[in-house]
Amino acid sequence: MTQFRQTEIAFFGRITAGVTHELKNVLAIVNESSGLMQDLMTLSKEAPAYHDRFLKALTSIKGQVQRGQNLIARLNQFAHAPDIAVRSIDLFETAGLVVALSQRFAALKKVTLKVVPPPPSEQRAQATLNLVQFQMALFTAIECWLSLAAPGNELNLHISRKENTCALLLVNEGYFPAGSDPAGNLAAAEKWPLLQNISASLGGSVEIDVPKPGILLVLPINPQMNVPAE
Repeated sequence: MTQFRQTEIAFFGRITAGVTHELKNVLAIVNESSGLMQDLMTLSKEAPAYHDRFLKALTSIKGQVQRGQNLIARLNQFAHAPDIAVRSIDLFETAGLVVALSQRFAALKKVTLKVVPPPPSEQRAQATLNLVQFQMALFTAIECWLSLAAPGNELNLHISRKENTCALLLVNEGYFPAGSDPAGNLAAAEKWPLLQNISASLGGSVEIDVPKPGILLVLPINPQMNVPAE
């Protein structure tokens, strides 16, 4: 990745971050206005026609505002990823963000997508790497699985640390028809070459873990150098 390309990514990130701040203000005003209307209707001595329906609608508005605020907060966090190219990150926290932002894609396939919490005794996995590329790698792995997953499948992301490496294993817990070749289909997925390229740029590797099957991404905790992909 050239310096100019990195600057382009940072530009998109800054613009997106700025817009998300403004959207938060918009939702805050909507939330305050709907709350005031709800209070006025509740305090009203004379219940107007459709009183209950109005209250129900206002409750729905508040619920959607909260949903919008959560989505914007995640998008804002994502938009700040290019601020510092290489940094130390908490893999569980970052993976949780990518998984949260990928929920719509999973929902369209009727697939459940989640990060499996680590055991309480296990040390949190930290790594120094290019945050944007790591997010791309994880999202691309999710895309590979979603291209094969069937409705009702469950994609579980397991994260572990061993010595100087961390491992991210994305496993499909769903049903595979008799005679199917999920491992072979993963290797033939359209985004698989891209995932290999990004993994290499992070100083790590990606492979298909058999017999689960699953996509196993292994990354160094503190790489000596981080060479972006062209």
